[in-house]
Amino acid sequence: MGETDTLLTRSAVIHTLRAKWWIIPLVVGIAVAILFAQESNLDTAPVSATVTHRYEAREAYSALSALEIDAQAFAPMLSVGGQIALFNSEAERERRTDEYGFTARLTITQAPGDYTVVNQEIADRKTVYSVIAVGSNIYTMTCQEATIETCVAALDAGKKEFEASRATAINTSIDNVAATLQLRLDSVRRSIGSATDPTALLAQRQLEIELSSQIDALTRVANESIYTLVLIDEILTEPSATVSSVSASTYMLGIIIGLLAALLIILQFAVLRSRRR
Repeated sequence: MGETDTLLTRSAVIHTLRAKWWIIPLVVGIAVAILFAQESNLDTAPVSATVTHRYEAREAYSALSALEIDAQAFAPMLSVGGQIALFNSEAERERRTDEYGFTARLTITQAPGDYTVVNQEIADRKTVYSVIAVGSNIYTMTCQEATIETCVAALDAGKKEFEASRATAINTSIDNVAATLQLRLDSVRRSIGSATDPTALLAQRQLEIELSSQIDALTRVANESIYTLVLIDEILTEPSATVSSVSASTYMLGIIIGLLAALLIILQFAVLRSRRR
């Protein structure tokens, strides 16, 4: 009886295999298609490299203290935050793409500001301190593109643009201060023309010389200063690869999985056929 059952089972398997042979290519095809679709999803992520440059900017106003001009009198137009926002804007990215021909995404950030604690005076037996916020002069510019070479070229172009934007903003603030001093100088010169007291006239003459010197120095600073960004370090991330085609090993895995699944299905049909007989 056991031998008959075995023969019937073998016969059912052979008969089912002949009748249901189409299950094998169908299941194998489905398995391969699923693996192909899963792996080819990586094609949507383009190949990219990341290059990061960190710069230190030259402090623009400290030297003006020699002229007894308060550095807080200068307000860059645009502010540093405005320059960064403009540089990172989508409109500027599109303009750089049209102008330079590469689609590199450049982003610049400023390091967190520092704080300086100044011991001012002792009042009512207490030491009074003044905390002054000092904007950081460290900037980080990052590029994402297909190759490192393209990123380096894009960063060089972006650095020059940011330097030019920074110079325009600083020089505008210098011109504004110089214009204010010029108004004061014009007022002093008018008062000199009407002065009668020799002591007052001497003081006005000295103030005229001082204001003229400050205006000349500010004009020279605006015309001759170069506000470069000095490279501190560079971080390179090698390009990430993308899948352009599914490898042969993936197809083999799909075929094996499909064959096993198809055989299990056929054996299930064979068992059902044996039981019916």
